[in-house]
Order: sequence, then C-alpha cells, then structure tokens
Amino acid sequence: MINMWNEIDTDEDIEDFRSETEIIDDCTEITSLKYENNNLLLVLESRTFGRLEMFFEGVHHFSNGRLGKNYWQYGGGCYLEFRTDLLGKTRDDRLIMWTDSIRAFQKEKPFDFEADNAIVIAYKMKYRFIDNIDDTTEKSLKAEQSLKEIVEENHLIEITWDSFWNNFDDWVNSGEAEEYGITGRESIEAYLWAYALKNFGEDTKIIISIHYDLAESGRYFGYYDLVFDMNLEITDDFSVIV
Repeated sequence: MINMWNEIDTDEDIEDFRSETEIIDDCTEITSLKYENNNLLLVLESRTFGRLEMFFEGVHHFSNGRLGKNYWQYGGGCYLEFRTDLLGKTRDDRLIMWTDSIRAFQKEKPFDFEADNAIVIAYKMKYRFIDNIDDTTEKSLKAEQSLKEIVEENHLIEITWDSFWNNFDDWVNSGEAEEYGITGRESIEAYLWAYALKNFGEDTKIIISIHYDLAESGRYFGYYDLVFDMNLEITDDFSVIV
C-alpha cells in the first residue's frame, strides 16, 4: 500500500515526522534520488521501516558526504527542522532542513560540501511511507536514475581521479609543492571523499571531491573538486590546501 503524502508545514508536523522515523538506524540506505526543476525526490530504505519517500520543493542545497573512504551511501538518522538563518542577515525565508546527522544542526555552515552527512535544504517538503509496492510503482522507481547510477555508469569517479593526478603532478613539477615537503604521489594518501548534486541558482552541478592526507604524518592536507554539468561536461575544477 502507498500511503498519502504528509505535508511539513508546522512544528507539529515535524514532531509527527520525527516520531514516525525514530526507528531509523545505521542500516538505512539512501537508495535513489531524482532531481528535476529544483525539486528532489529522495528515497530511503531500511530493514526496520521499509521505504520512505521525501519530496522537497524549491531545493536550495543538497549534498551527500556519507561516502568517505568506504564509497557507501547510507543514512544514520532522520532529522528535520525549520530554519530562518540560512540566506544571510538580510533575509529570513523559512527553509526546511533535513539531515541524517543531528550534528549538522550545530554546524555554523551546513551548506559546506565537506560536511560528513547528507543534507537537504528546501522551501517545502512532504513525505510518505510505502508498505507494499505494486508492480507499476516498482517499475517506475526502477526507471528513475539515481545520482549514484549517473556517476558510476558514466565513470565520473575515474575521470575525477585522472584529473586530480594530472593537476597534482603539474603542481609537483612546478616546484610549488616542495615547500610543503611533497615530492611526488607517494607523499600523500588520496581518497574519494564524496559526490553531491548541488544547485547554483538555475544551474545544477555534480561535484566529486577527492581529499588527501600527508602520508608521513597522516594530517589532512587538502581536497580537489571536479564539477560536471547535467550534460556530464566538466565545467570547473579547483584545489584547496588547508
């Protein structure tokens, strides 16, 4: 059975949502997302509650930093609140912020891509639970292409690695890396950190991020981001040393 959509419009609605999703655990997976016209359908599946669909309208931000070094998307919880402090000091638009880590509410900048959790910030949200899925719904859901599928089927991670190492080698060969004690690839330990779908005004981008530590000390040193448009063309890249 597919339940009716539940709108999130009041604090009471948020309390209802929290009570219905409090059983979510670390075995909950973000299995699918579909983004279109600034709207996002996010699907979670759990061994405890089945399938939860969340539909966000007027999406301002979405990221999923849950991959880390294990390359696995998952949700650790399900938290929600209204925010009026996210668009600067001169605007108090009420936004809805959903995250799978309650720690994100305490972050000074929840928009930061490097945050180690999934975050959606939008103007409106509704949700529903799906208990039993009929054949028509199942086929429809399978037809949706998730961000993970887009990234994997088009080898975007491999492309990002090639771009990262080419840029890194150019940096080393230029001599600029010597002041940091970096002489070659063996000087760092690089790893895929995350990928995310992000909204920049009217443009939506896919960002893949590689982080790296100093091999000798293990200290986090910096990151490299490669940016694709929705036609999967590279539009930008940048490196940051922290």
